[in-house]
Amino acid sequence: MSEVCGGVREDLAEHVVGVLSPVRRREVSDHLGWCAGCRKEAGELAEGAAVLALSAPADPPAGLEDRIAGEVARGTARERRRGPRVAVILAAAVAVASVGIVGAMAGRVRRAEDAAATARGRAEEAAGRFADVLEDVGASPVLSVPLSATQGDAGGRALLYDAGEGRDFALVMVGGLPEAGEPYLAYLVSPSGRRLDVGRLRPFGDGQLSRYRFFADLSAARDLVVIDATGRTVLRAEVPSA
Repeated sequence: MSEVCGGVREDLAEHVVGVLSPVRRREVSDHLGWCAGCRKEAGELAEGAAVLALSAPADPPAGLEDRIAGEVARGTARERRRGPRVAVILAAAVAVASVGIVGAMAGRVRRAEDAAATARGRAEEAAGRFADVLEDVGASPVLSVPLSATQGDAGGRALLYDAGEGRDFALVMVGGLPEAGEPYLAYLVSPSGRRLDVGRLRPFGDGQLSRYRFFADLSAARDLVVIDATGRTVLRAEVPSA
């Protein structure tokens, strides 16, 4: 590994969560444009960041963002090395960055179509955050597909990520489903009819439900289905083939 690569790799964790200075970010980005080894490592860190974003707390401890910013600033002023400290910075910074995905969902929603629209909007926000982290370093994009109701005003979106290396995930966000139909379950279906369970949808805002799950391989998934307690399909999304 060259001296240049060594310097870039020291900055990759901070690069994928967007805390480098604009000048250094451009330098690292230029290097990743031609160096396959560093680009691969950046992609792996970015995939980990997206996974951490899915698990971020809705209400982080007071002062966490300031403490992270101070730690990152101190880290850039002294010799750094890859290890637990960088991993902690990466995890915490992504947690703070992703608070908006869950923490901004507490407003009152009074109608089914409002809940569905809010769920779709939050899913798009989540997709944008993942895209910022993943696509900037050449990793696979997050696929966002709409969930359409078989009847009524419910709706939502499903976010699917095929990492190609056993780190796939599915995230489902829906709104406007009647409480009388609970519990709602989400699952993916392969062309052969194999069912891949995402799981029971849980409340994440007034009138909104969500669920995520990690999978070994989602490359064959073709449909995402949400069913109610009776087994009736209430929402469906068609996943485009690769």
